[in-house]
Amino acid sequence: MKKCLSVLLILILCASVLVGCGEGGGGAGSTGLSGKYIITSMDENGVVTDLAEMESMFEQMGMKLEDAMYLEFKSDGKFDMTIFGETVSGTYTSEGNTATLAVDGESINATINAGEISLEQDGTKMVFKKK
Repeated sequence: MKKCLSVLLILILCASVLVGCGEGGGGAGSTGLSGKYIITSMDENGVVTDLAEMESMFEQMGMKLEDAMYLEFKSDGKFDMTIFGETVSGTYTSEGNTATLAVDGESINATINAGEISLEQDGTKMVFKKK
């Protein structure tokens, strides 16, 4: 139960980096990223929460993981990040294996690798896989 609560708090903290900023940004996207990416794992300072644990946690809250926590990239350079039913929109650019997600002047870099996108900030890494 402690781990479940810790995971929820970290997810909310990471999301607040983007959610608290509102909508904005600018730039061009890449059609190669277009699509919906579902979270598959999270590593908080070495404590890993895998897909099965997250699915169980969200099920206990009456939610499906694929509807509760995802990134969706559009071909026009915009993205939506949904966490616990709250969605924030922004813009993204990509070059090579790096994407930069921006919301109202704040940005975070993501690594793109074989259909997965990894975000890392303040000791927490989240991995999303293309659906």
